[in-house]
This record gives sequence, structure tokens and C-alpha cells, in this order.
Amino acid sequence: EALVTLAALRKEWPACSYHITRRNCVTFAEEFARALQVTTPFPQWLRAILDASANNSAADAIVDYSWAFSKWWMARNTIACHGAAAASPASNRAPLGCLRMMDLMDYAGCT
Repeated sequence: EALVTLAALRKEWPACSYHITRRNCVTFAEEFARALQVTTPFPQWLRAILDASANNSAADAIVDYSWAFSKWWMARNTIACHGAAAASPASNRAPLGCLRMMDLMDYAGCT
């Protein structure tokens, strides 16, 4: 039952839908527990920092801006790494340390 539920949730939770406070490992765990119909309530203390952001418009705006900037920076770095890999076709590999976020997003059906 758990594996079937995970397979269904995998389609609903692609990597590109991740958000640091709104759609993350805690919200996934909460949804997974709900889908499995766990009788014990989900621990509210796990949501404390998420709720703090959601209930404070200034903090939420800072989180949103910071998260958008972080995603942009990772994508920019990945594009630069792919360019470095293309410049060195013999190895067909990006330099060590390059992020592969876009590869993950492509794999997860986010493009």
C-alpha cells in the first residue's frame, strides 16, 4: 500500500514544484500520512517554521524572494556548467562541483 501511494504521489510532487516553506519534505510527509490514512494526527510542531512564514507576510515575502533568487542562481550555475561541458566535448562532463539541478528537473518532468 505504501509503495502504491508513493508511486501516485511521485507524479504529484515533481522536483520543480519544491518550495522551501510551502511544498517541502514536511508538507510531503503530511500528505503521505494523509494518503495512508494514518490515525495519529501529524505533529503540528513540525509545521511551526512553515506556519510562522505563512502567517507573517513580511517573512513570507523575504522567503519567496530568497527562494526565487536561489533557484535562479542554481539554474544559472547549471547552464554555465553545461556550457563548460560543451566546450570540452572529449570528456562530455561538466567540471567537478557543477550543480546538475536542471538535469534533475528534466528527469522529474518539470520542463
